[in-house]
Amino acid sequence: MNGAQIIVQTLSEAGVNLCLVNPGTTEAHLTESIGNHPGMKSVLVLFEGIATGAADGYARMTGKPACTLLHLGPGLANSLSNLHNARRAGSPVINIIGDHPQYLQKYDSFLSSDIKAIASPLSDWVSVTTSAQTVHSDTIGAISASMKYPRGIATLIVPASVAWQQSFLSDTKVSFQSPSPVDESVIKGIAHIVRSGRKSAFLLRGNAVNEEGLEAAGSIAMATGSRIFIETTCPRIQRGAGTVEVERLPYRYNDLYRFLADIEHLILVESNIPGPPFSYSDSLPAVIPAHCAIHVLAQPHEDGLLAMKQLASGFGAAGKMPLTVYEKTAIPAGATLHAVSIMQMVAKYLPEDSIICDESFSGGFSNYHITTHAARHDYLRLSGGALGNMMAGSIGAALACPGRKIICLIGDGSVPFSVQALWTQARERLNIITIVFSDNAYSIVKDEMNLQCNGPFNEKVRALLELTNPVINWSKIAQGFGVQGGRATTCNEFETLLLAALKEDGPWLIEAII
Repeated sequence: MNGAQIIVQTLSEAGVNLCLVNPGTTEAHLTESIGNHPGMKSVLVLFEGIATGAADGYARMTGKPACTLLHLGPGLANSLSNLHNARRAGSPVINIIGDHPQYLQKYDSFLSSDIKAIASPLSDWVSVTTSAQTVHSDTIGAISASMKYPRGIATLIVPASVAWQQSFLSDTKVSFQSPSPVDESVIKGIAHIVRSGRKSAFLLRGNAVNEEGLEAAGSIAMATGSRIFIETTCPRIQRGAGTVEVERLPYRYNDLYRFLADIEHLILVESNIPGPPFSYSDSLPAVIPAHCAIHVLAQPHEDGLLAMKQLASGFGAAGKMPLTVYEKTAIPAGATLHAVSIMQMVAKYLPEDSIICDESFSGGFSNYHITTHAARHDYLRLSGGALGNMMAGSIGAALACPGRKIICLIGDGSVPFSVQALWTQARERLNIITIVFSDNAYSIVKDEMNLQCNGPFNEKVRALLELTNPVINWSKIAQGFGVQGGRATTCNEFETLLLAALKEDGPWLIEAII
């Protein structure tokens, strides 16, 4: 076997069986090996950021990594914003980066760069494999690093000369590290705090936010009166009818402070101390009120799910939790098309067991509560703040869950960062409905500037925040990529398009003019 074949075989044997590919010349042998291997599904993307964003979405839905195939330093650089998002989401991702043959590197050809230096800030593990004799162990190292708890980003740099060298596949297998158990004394200490009768809340992340974790949290809440929080940009949560309803932390600084104002004990479960994305000149002096004590039930590398289950068992609360009741959303007669009415229609017609991928700050994110009592669904959120995540992430979610409908909510300011995702959606015939909230502006930036600056803004400043002159027609662009779609300017038009998209397989894009 050559080095490329060893890499692909090792990945496949470890259960890494999806590769998002944007290849170049230095990846010739890797591309061939990925395409030939029966255990590896290969999906072509038109831009490297789509590869890493799709790997993020796939990891959130499966808990395991996909791999990406990227071209040298420039290709890796194109992917970094979505590696940032994946890292913030705690998603395992394995990047395979092709490099020039070792003997060519001294010539500093025009694509040469310090790939390791580019990868290091957003990778939890980086290695350059130097020989076909070590490429098997290096690949095992990448797989193990990505799955080390909490999950991470692993980057393996493969010179072309290593990819074509001949060697043998060894018998070494991947061993996965489990999260560390929480000490029993810590669980007893948290139980004592919660029993004190003072107002307490749990902030959940990681495995503690899966179905079992939420059930345990709901049981504790019922038994003790504690509240349950998730982070503002929680990477994935199961919501809707039949699930445990939890509160999401507010987005902005002062709102977060007020939200926590009556909490006396905040208990972290695989999470960090909460903080807002930005602060302002009139921000309060602290996010966490002085009277609120911070406690840790589980560190990010520990088993928060098991700790929550043990804590619930100690209260005799297993199985006692409030579940969300389905309520069919009513849409007011004569409603105009805007973010609220769009989300009301999404909630009304949301299919059972669908997946919402949300990157719409002024749309779905601001109206998150509207889908609380919709049909049961998974909700994925842009977790790192770098635009261009969820159109790509919806590809990964669809590949991970081919029988489920994906609803991608995205603002028109985000679409240009990942519009190439539409082509892959069409090529793979993925069941993704992309809903574009189109107001021809960077609305979230407008909001932030209004909070941070004194205004009013002159014409030159306003021009920097408007997506006009010319106005972009996203439905026509989608059709150019092979995706069905149309524009809606009224609730009736939007409803008609949404119902048509829900009835058919394959991707759709609905541009909602608001």
